[in-house]
Amino acid sequence: MIAGTQTGGTYVDTTATHPSQTYYYKVVAVNSVGSSCANNEIAAPFVGDTCSGVIIHRNLPTHPESTGGTAGQLAPPQYLIDYIAVGEPASTNQLMFKMKVGNLQTLPPNSRWRMVWNSVASPDEQFYVGMTTDQNNNPSFEYGTLATASLVVLGVPTENPVGAADPGTNYNSDGTITIYIDKSKVGNPQPGDLLGAVNGRTFNTGDTPPETLERSNLLIDHTFVKGNTDNSYPPATYTVVGNNICSTHK
Repeated sequence: MIAGTQTGGTYVDTTATHPSQTYYYKVVAVNSVGSSCANNEIAAPFVGDTCSGVIIHRNLPTHPESTGGTAGQLAPPQYLIDYIAVGEPASTNQLMFKMKVGNLQTLPPNSRWRMVWNSVASPDEQFYVGMTTDQNNNPSFEYGTLATASLVVLGVPTENPVGAADPGTNYNSDGTITIYIDKSKVGNPQPGDLLGAVNGRTFNTGDTPPETLERSNLLIDHTFVKGNTDNSYPPATYTVVGNNICSTHK
């Protein structure tokens, strides 16, 4: 029996917080006659909390983005996206975006890592945050808006840089890029507002001026972490809760 609390028709499991585990639950009704059949098992993977980051999309191990692509199209681990997460650090007015790639033990030159979203607070704009490396492998972090011209196969994004990301933004050699941005800089979403179509892309085609083609290893379809697809969980949306609440998500 897993520890937790039960109130009315709800059950809160306070121990199921391991990010690499999927937890399974069954409901059994008991009365004087006996117990019902326990054949209603559900799976509930832990995807984080709103302060440290809620995983918006994680590629499954069988997805080409996780395995390095199809035959003859292996991509460097620096460009292979594992997951995208969104959070709101406590006692701040910031959003936090995380992208986890294979690793960043070395930074490739002329490359970009981008997280993009729509916001109910600014329905006519699409925002992005990201890391960029120059020709000498030096990283910088920025935010801005994005315009996408639709093509037959993929959307080609045009970046409109606005400024530098907030202090504390960083990357780690394990492949985690963490970017902080004040809400006032990206439409000022309020509690209850929805950030939609949260996604990530990686590019290695140069950045001066910003290029519009995705990385040149032919993994075009798998560069873009798509929301609400048959090989993704959970849906690629995040509901703003406010920075004084740390709610868990499964």
